[in-house]
Amino acid sequence: MLQLKGGNATIAYAMFCLVILAGVQVYLQMARMNFSTEAVGERNDLEVDDIMMIEEESTDSSSSSYALASRESLGFFKDIPDQAWLRYKKRFQLTQPNVSPISAKRREQLTRYPNWFWASNFEPEFTCPHETRFGKLGDGGKWVCDPHRIVENTNDGKDTCLVYSVGSNGHFQFEEEVRKLISQDCEVHTFDPVAFNRGKNFTDEAIKAGSHFHNWGIGSGSGKFKTFKETITTLEHANKII
Repeated sequence: MLQLKGGNATIAYAMFCLVILAGVQVYLQMARMNFSTEAVGERNDLEVDDIMMIEEESTDSSSSSYALASRESLGFFKDIPDQAWLRYKKRFQLTQPNVSPISAKRREQLTRYPNWFWASNFEPEFTCPHETRFGKLGDGGKWVCDPHRIVENTNDGKDTCLVYSVGSNGHFQFEEEVRKLISQDCEVHTFDPVAFNRGKNFTDEAIKAGSHFHNWGIGSGSGKFKTFKETITTLEHANKII
């Protein structure tokens, strides 16, 4: 994860990474699921009907169908019943938009207070049944969504192992454990707008961990940043599972 000194925008980016990068795999799976939302603007108030309507929408539980989750997660979740998956989807919809509805200027002012930022932005909207942390707490470690599923798909030859690690501050325990716990054949890419710190060259440290280091952050900010789309285009990773 990033721990950078500098302006408010830099601090905001670091805090953002702490939350959304709890495992790149789950982030990308969520981006590809059919988790549509009707929320536009401020989040809708939660009503009892929002919770109970899942019972009405769900299929016959006696059929124990797992097809919905499997189809909408591109085969990643193959053992989650349809009824449970509908609850996952409703939870996601009710958290949108997942950011405090204040002006951009006010948000920029408040990013200097980590306790406010953490409590007011990017609440959990999806929980993996068996999420696991690779690497230590703080910089160097990240949460991974159900890594046993990645191992199974990799070992079965269904998927190649392509991993993006966003933010490192020169710590590469996550990258090391990906190759140790999932597969030595995993292709790992680390992104960070800072390439030198504490007398270390992050490119050299990444090579030791078996990762490819890229000196830019994932985002749309000014400076050393590229959007996710720009990144996969640059690295020729379009149409690959990450």
